[in-house]
Amino acid sequence: LLSGVQQPPLYDHRRQVAMFDNFYVRFLLGGDAFLWPAGAVTETHLAEAKRILSEFALVAPTSQLKPSLWPVLQTQLGWRVGDDALYRQERTFPLSKLHSDDLGRGGDTDANDTAERQFRLDHPRLAAALDEHNAYDQKLYDWVVDRFNEQWGASLQQHTTEPKASR
Repeated sequence: LLSGVQQPPLYDHRRQVAMFDNFYVRFLLGGDAFLWPAGAVTETHLAEAKRILSEFALVAPTSQLKPSLWPVLQTQLGWRVGDDALYRQERTFPLSKLHSDDLGRGGDTDANDTAERQFRLDHPRLAAALDEHNAYDQKLYDWVVDRFNEQWGASLQQHTTEPKASR
């Protein structure tokens, strides 16, 4: 996907740029994508990452990993999730703690929001550079959220608004 670009030698620190330059797009493309120099990811690579994710039955933002999703997966995809370990785990460790409204964030979102705001105030040039070097990752995340909402939003809404049957 990146013909004609000179790759850095194995010992060159530039190989570590992938962590800070559209990591998720690079991850989905695999292999040599981690060796590309900063700024090498393009719209073409983003489109390929979307194509790869499109092949999955479900790609969910972590903010949607909550109990209301399990019955939808069971009825829509035939996945047996109701009594499985993941469902039981939700009772002891709420997956909502993994909530992420923005790419690369997890855990306590209030603390993350505060830390991110402070980081942006303290280091505006670095924050702007990180935003610039992760623009395709942000576009990919936005696409995942939109795709999830289009595919699953109505089912989730229906499940959360229906009264629960008595047992």
